[in-house]
Amino acid sequence: MDPDTQNITTSPVPKPSILPVILSIFLCISLAGVGLLAYQNWQLQKQITVLKIQSNPLPTPTPSCVIPPPECVTASGSIKPECSPPYIGEYCVSPTANWKTYTNTSFRYSINYPNDWRANSIEPGVGTMPLDDIQRGLFLAPPISAPATGMGIAIEDIHIQIEVDSAQTSGETYEEWVNSTKKSLDDPSNSISETEIASTKTIVIKTRFKIVYLFSSPDKSKFFFIETQTPTPKYRYIFDQILSTFKFLEQATPRPTCKPRPACLDATPRCMIPETSDMCPPNQKL
Repeated sequence: MDPDTQNITTSPVPKPSILPVILSIFLCISLAGVGLLAYQNWQLQKQITVLKIQSNPLPTPTPSCVIPPPECVTASGSIKPECSPPYIGEYCVSPTANWKTYTNTSFRYSINYPNDWRANSIEPGVGTMPLDDIQRGLFLAPPISAPATGMGIAIEDIHIQIEVDSAQTSGETYEEWVNSTKKSLDDPSNSISETEIASTKTIVIKTRFKIVYLFSSPDKSKFFFIETQTPTPKYRYIFDQILSTFKFLEQATPRPTCKPRPACLDATPRCMIPETSDMCPPNQKL
């Protein structure tokens, strides 16, 4: 035998290892497990969020208006004068909601005022009298216990006073009446501006001691003069609220003064309906 042949040995062929396969399978299972746990955790967090929203609903948005404190509201629904800023503001409930209403059928206007205020009619040159719906003037005042620092020309307490004139009684047009009123109040310290009352252009004259509002009815047949003493801040709010309720009454439709006339009375041939004295004359429109 050849010596060189004897020294050659055959190396065994290594068997393939299954370890990488096992590791790959384990890694896939681990990744799948981690993904499943992450998904289950996401679902759980979602359910927890829903439960929190259901148990704690979103807060109601804060209203832009201010709810008046109970101690600031009287039994009639008005705001107490001592509730000065910051309580006085845009309240959610109108402070004039349950006020009394005065209606003047003669001069065709109405105005609201707090239930605990006094109301009297005024006749220029006569003074105050029991309230009615035809006099030229109106006097509104808080309870007698109120301090003497308010609206009007009386000195016993604060008040607001309305007087009505007309073209017929004054002999002037509205423009002439305004000019004569301005002249009677003329003072270098006065300031004149404009506002609106009942959607009507209103002239405001501020003097050292009072504020005067001048405006007319829509047809300019009636002239309105409202005088207020310069109020303290705690009453300014109530005065403004009272003036904001002023409105004109709609003109009533006049009733016919005669009974409708049957057309057949003026036709040819004439009908046999008897003609009475309370019928409208021929061709008169109601």
